Amino acid sequence: MTRVRSLLFVPGDSPRKLEKALSSGADAAREIVLEVRGMAVYMDGAGPGNPVIQVRPGELLRLTVRNADAGLVHDFAVTSLGVAVLPLQFGATGSVVFRAPREKGAYPYVCQPHAQMMRGQLEVAGPPGS
Repeated sequence: MTRVRSLLFVPGDSPRKLEKALSSGADAAREIVLEVRGMAVYMDGAGPGNPVIQVRPGELLRLTVRNADAGLVHDFAVTSLGVAVLPLQFGATGSVVFRAPREKGAYPYVCQPHAQMMRGQLEVAGPPGS
């Protein structure tokens, strides 16, 4: 059985604003699905390991992480933004909802227990998100 763990975090915004944004449909969160396996992070379960995750300034995001690495515990953190999915056992899934920073730039992400191998960038670029 797969366990699902969800966390909500929106830097700089109140919980009331997040609730309103999620329920109104006007500012629905874009879902990004990551799978961790073979000591790497994959977007939508495919493509290159440890990808650059591209988002727009101010975009509301739902980041979902699945641990497909038997026998290993993984988490996912963008520590400079205070965003994290708590440690996940094999087969578990966790999510976090947050708003991307309004400042363009590259924000490193890591699996904290395996930061030497499992790391990449959350890149904030392009026009502002909705």
